[in-house]
Amino acid sequence: NPDNYKLYFATSTMDVNYLGDDAIEAKVVLEKISRSAASRKIFVVDACHSGGIHNTMGDTSEAALMKNYEGVHFVSACDEDSTALFPKNKPEEPTFFTGAIVSRVRQGMDISKSFLSLREIVDDITIEFMGKNLPKPQQSSMLNADNMPFVKNVRARNMKIDINTEHCGKVVDSSCISNSNNGYTESKTVNDKKMNANVSIADWG
Repeated sequence: NPDNYKLYFATSTMDVNYLGDDAIEAKVVLEKISRSAASRKIFVVDACHSGGIHNTMGDTSEAALMKNYEGVHFVSACDEDSTALFPKNKPEEPTFFTGAIVSRVRQGMDISKSFLSLREIVDDITIEFMGKNLPKPQQSSMLNADNMPFVKNVRARNMKIDINTEHCGKVVDSSCISNSNNGYTESKTVNDKKMNANVSIADWG
């Protein structure tokens, strides 16, 4: 709303002259999210001027912000002054932003992680969009909510490495380590760490 700079979500029957009656103020949606019992939440807005959601969230004090939106990852397709674009020659397709997310969910990313966070996906999209001069997505999160596994990475690099040493230094960023002595398998990060055990790393992503 240019009169009060409040962000609204449009409805199918909305009259721009009666935003207060026909549209849904973003603040109302944020209040619903803050009352959710879920410990981790993701809120994605693909709409023109959607970056205003981050400013709406910041209308409260820092202490209240941490309390109300703990564990929430907010993502918008663009900043508050930009529009969310779509392929004009293919109007039946989603916006560039939604299309880029769907593509990475379906096809994965060429990195050595078995699961992708939405932060990693959007960061990759941001790099792509900057090169194509498309609107830059915006992100904000509370208490590392953006690190939550979002989708399995179907393109995770598969490598098979056998290590038989008492000290494992810089090997990989993440791996599936099987401890034959104790008979269990668990996910560990062995970057810059030493391990006093014989381990076998196989099919890690």
